Amino acid sequence: MAIRIRKRQGELFDDGALMKHYAVLSNMWDTPAPRLIEWHREKAGTIEGIHDVVKNELAGGILPCKYFGANAAWFRLR
Repeated sequence: MAIRIRKRQGELFDDGALMKHYAVLSNMWDTPAPRLIEWHREKAGTIEGIHDVVKNELAGGILPCKYFGANAAWFRLR
């Protein structure tokens, strides 16, 4: 599904475009398009809380090793 956003009163976006296009991809086939857009917008801002926990409470801001497997094991131990 695509969303087209036009600025009101003919104002331009910062990059000079008259309109912007966004895509919403989903595998929720039975959900009507308007409800899918509402669901997508409802979850906006929730991931920042998860990032905060990972970075600050689980010390994920600085990983101990350059190897994925070692870092995954370190996260599991925390």
